[in-house]
Amino acid sequence: MCKTKKLLGRDGVKLFLKAAAGENAPAMAHKLLSPISDEALAEKCSLRAADTRMMLNKLHNMGIIDYNRSKDKDSGWYYYAWFLRADKLLETYVTKKRNDLEDIERRLENNEVYNLYLCGSCEQTFDFDRAAELLYHCPLCEGIMDRGSSDEDFDKMKKIAINIKKEISDVQKEFKAVSAMRYKTMKVI
Repeated sequence: MCKTKKLLGRDGVKLFLKAAAGENAPAMAHKLLSPISDEALAEKCSLRAADTRMMLNKLHNMGIIDYNRSKDKDSGWYYYAWFLRADKLLETYVTKKRNDLEDIERRLENNEVYNLYLCGSCEQTFDFDRAAELLYHCPLCEGIMDRGSSDEDFDKMKKIAINIKKEISDVQKEFKAVSAMRYKTMKVI
């Protein structure tokens, strides 16, 4: 549990969760360390139940969270207890980082220097196509992106590649125990 909390506290993981399911996803993930119903989760996060369910479904579709279903014998209603799959979060996060690294390395190998756009607030970097798609506004903090020169862009890409390699290595070493976690079916009444 302690390793899972530490994983959820990493800046890269927080940004990953925000990008995947919205601004409140990192805080919600902390509340999913033990099984909880969507209604109780919405109340704890001070969100509407519909917004909470939308985020839960996004994270569930990515395989990061799971649920157990139980049926009330009297009413016939099904109840769901949602919980975080730290092993799948780690796996999905590392896969995303590897894909980002492959993309950057391919561009560097081919000397394809794209115009990069940088968010000054959260320091996220986007290529031209993605920046234009986002109308030059960062999806995480809504800051306006700035563009650098081609030489600066090439150097930034090299630094980003180095940082991604380090992040992958650090996460895999530090959270090896998380990837070996096994989850049991948990009942909720």
